[in-house]
Formats: sequence, structure tokens, C-alpha cells
Amino acid sequence: MILFHRNKKELHKIKDKVEEYLQKEHLKLKENWILFKVDSRPVDFIGYRFYRGYTTLRRGNFLRIKRRAKRIYKKGKINYKDASAMISYNGWLKHCNSYRFKEKYFKPYIDLEKCKGVVKHESTKQCKTRKKF
Repeated sequence: MILFHRNKKELHKIKDKVEEYLQKEHLKLKENWILFKVDSRPVDFIGYRFYRGYTTLRRGNFLRIKRRAKRIYKKGKINYKDASAMISYNGWLKHCNSYRFKEKYFKPYIDLEKCKGVVKHESTKQCKTRKKF
């Protein structure tokens, strides 16, 4: 859970209220909670890094996407698992400031329409086998 506020005292009051609520539910707040200014550093949360005016993916996620795209491109053929992964990665990239990354490392190697076709073909194939039983 992440809480944002302009006033540090208010954040401490809110934290106390949250702890009070959690005690009623027989839960407790983790011991290593922190309070820091977000002006000086990004908030790293759910795979993204949130800055004041923009959002990026974590570096490790960028590298994973880049390496997978190149590996798929070298294979020459895309399977269902890879197609699903690349569609999912594209969804991640939609929600952050990643235009240059997509132009340089994603679009030259991956054809999203082809990925969608592979996934569609596989899902229709699975539907037909289910109907037989």
C-alpha cells in the first residue's frame, strides 16, 4: 500500500488510523514501513517506477522484454506462449512512457498483429477440442 500526502504529520495520523483498523482485523503493518519524499526519487511499485511527471518500467522488465523480442525474432517463428507474452508486454508498455523503447526494441522485432493471430488461432483450436468432449 502506498499513501501520498503533502504533509508529513497527516501521513503519520493516517498510518495510525490504518494500524488501528488492521488491529481490529487481527492484522498488523509490516515493521519496515518507510516515509520519504517523492520529489527526490521515484516510487518503485508493481513493476513501474513512478516519477513526478512520468512513469517508466523497471529496468529489469525493459531488459526482459528486449531480450525476448530479439530471441523470438531470431527463431523466425512465433509460438503461442511467446505471442501471449509479447501481447502482455505490449500492455505493460502502453501504461508508461516508453515510446522510444517500443520504436527501437519492440516494433522492429515483433509484429503484434501476427501475435494476435497466433493467439486467436490457438484459442479457436482449443474451443473446437472442448466441444468434441
